[in-house]
Amino acid sequence: MEQCVFDVCRILTLVRAKMFNATENFNETEFKMWLEFIDRMIAEESAVLRTLTIISMYIMFFASVIGNSITCIVIYYDRSMHTATNFYLFNLAISDLIVSFILIFEGNELKIQLPSETLSYIHLGRVACKTYFIVIGALWNNSILILTALSIERYVAICYPLLLKTKSVWRRVTKIIVVIWIIAIMETIPELWTSDLLTTSKYSLCTMVPTPYAKTTNGVMAVLTFILPLSIMTFVYSMIAWELRTSQKCRPHDNVFNQRNNRRKVNKLIVALTLGFLISWLPFFSLRMSLFIYDITHIVNMEKWWRIGFNLTLFNSWFSTVLNPLLFSLMSTKFRRSLRLFWKKKIKRESEVIRPCNRSAKLCATSDDI
Repeated sequence: MEQCVFDVCRILTLVRAKMFNATENFNETEFKMWLEFIDRMIAEESAVLRTLTIISMYIMFFASVIGNSITCIVIYYDRSMHTATNFYLFNLAISDLIVSFILIFEGNELKIQLPSETLSYIHLGRVACKTYFIVIGALWNNSILILTALSIERYVAICYPLLLKTKSVWRRVTKIIVVIWIIAIMETIPELWTSDLLTTSKYSLCTMVPTPYAKTTNGVMAVLTFILPLSIMTFVYSMIAWELRTSQKCRPHDNVFNQRNNRRKVNKLIVALTLGFLISWLPFFSLRMSLFIYDITHIVNMEKWWRIGFNLTLFNSWFSTVLNPLLFSLMSTKFRRSLRLFWKKKIKRESEVIRPCNRSAKLCATSDDI
């Protein structure tokens, strides 16, 4: 019995060691090159760039917290905003809000000095490193999947509206969001073995390790989290544009066209969110593809371009948390009206109130309103 318990413990220890050791398949020469590359990247970073990065990080942090909080409050408070589109945007704002608080810690501790002889401390750092990559990866994947689902939602609402009229919007969107979170987490699990806490001569840094497994994983994830969603969004919005154009030619003055015209305003917002997705994640996609295409010798020789790409990825991933609520407030007339009413009712305590919706209705507005 004791021998059996000992064998089980030994197996669990080996599994844990493999899970937390991303450098197992890294040969000694490549590993040394990568550590030296990291040291140079950190040491040669200018103080001006470092200062600008920190300043921009704090500006985007506060802008993201304010913008996404306002988005959540307005959608939650105003029942007329309880539509399928806004349910997706509410979930997107929650994800961006969590990312903002995570990234503020990343900005404060981009690189830390740790005593390499303190093995238990290093192991704790490895656990934190893996946890960070899992959490931030799941949140980013969730945002990408939400934008993809949102584009499909608009396609069905425009081209096949009867399919949505027969189902409860709240129940349907809730199920989709739960599935999105499950897929987002599952997509992140393979990246457990692509990152590690590396200890150089001066620093301990949580970073990606370009092992053969990591190269393959980055190639697959580049397709799943960028090429595939972008292709779906492009196809869907092309079909929506064609449908709107056809309906305008056939019935230019009737009520159906007026509904289509209102829907077009919604689609402009979501197309803008899609373009924001492209701008925000193109640098990260480029880094993933560089890791997939080039071996470590080429990456080390591309030090200048790698530094530029890394800084762009860092900045754009932060900026994506600001861009979504900014586009929402600028392009949605209904959102701005609801925000003004909320300000008068809850903040200034004026007598004007938001008219309550019909309680007998399952939703106060259709999925086309925003």
